[in-house]
Formats: sequence, structure tokens, C-alpha cells
Amino acid sequence: MTLPNDNDYERVDKFARRADTEAAGRLNLKSLTPDQSEAEDTTWLESFCLVVKRATPMIATMILFQMVQLLNIFYVGQKSSDYLAGVGLGNMLLNVIVFAVTMGLNGTLETFVAWSFGNGNYKMCGIYINRARMVVSLFLMLAILLFIWIDKVLISLG
Repeated sequence: MTLPNDNDYERVDKFARRADTEAAGRLNLKSLTPDQSEAEDTTWLESFCLVVKRATPMIATMILFQMVQLLNIFYVGQKSSDYLAGVGLGNMLLNVIVFAVTMGLNGTLETFVAWSFGNGNYKMCGIYINRARMVVSLFLMLAILLFIWIDKVLISLG
């Protein structure tokens, strides 16, 4: 194993600065490199507004996603406590069996795609995404089959 020399550090630093500049250009941010003045830096308020603008759709999506379960529980709870227990059990099974597993698989996908994109290996990005599509699709097919017969499975478990 060889030790890194100064040229290696310079190449990595040059690559990191170029990647930062390209990322800032894609995000429409002003990039601050050592040869630019501090006056071109974005203010705290501009950065905050940009984050709010970009995060608002995701926040709204997550709130609406949770509202579906809340509305189910609200309306079914008006009928009887037996129905409410059934909806609670159904929500729990969906969260544990489907959402937790698929979110874990997608979190793994984020790691692999970010790693290969950072290395500039765009072909592997596509390979990882297509493999993940197949794995998640197969898992969801199995989950659908499980949920078709979930009543029999739960009754047999007692």
C-alpha cells in the first residue's frame, strides 16, 4: 500500500470544488470558492427561503399521507370499537409489513445510488435503480398475496 502524496490531495480538493460548484449551479445557489468575495455569499434568509420552497411539497405530502390513516380512524371510530380495533390492526400491519420494509429498501437504494453517482459511475446508478425496482416489486407482490389471505393467517395465529 502506498501513502498518498500532495498531488493526490490536490486532485481530490480540485474534484470536490468542481463538484460543489456543479451542485450549487444545479440548486441555483451562489457557490463560494476561495477566489470569490464574501459579498456573493447567500444570506441566512435567502438560504432559509430556498429550503422552505424546496421542502414544502415533501412536508405537505407527509402530512396528507398521515391524514389518510387519521381520517380512517376518525370515521370508523364513530361506528364501534370493534371496527376501530380492526382499522388499528390493519394500519399496524401495513406500517410494519409494507411501509417499514419498503422504506428500508429505498433507504438502501439511496445509499448505493449516491455512492455510485459520487464516483461518476452513472451506469451503476441505473443498474441499482432497476434492481431495486425489481426487488421492491417482488416484495410488494408477496405482500399483496399475504394481505389477500390475511384474515385466515391472523385467525390461524389466534
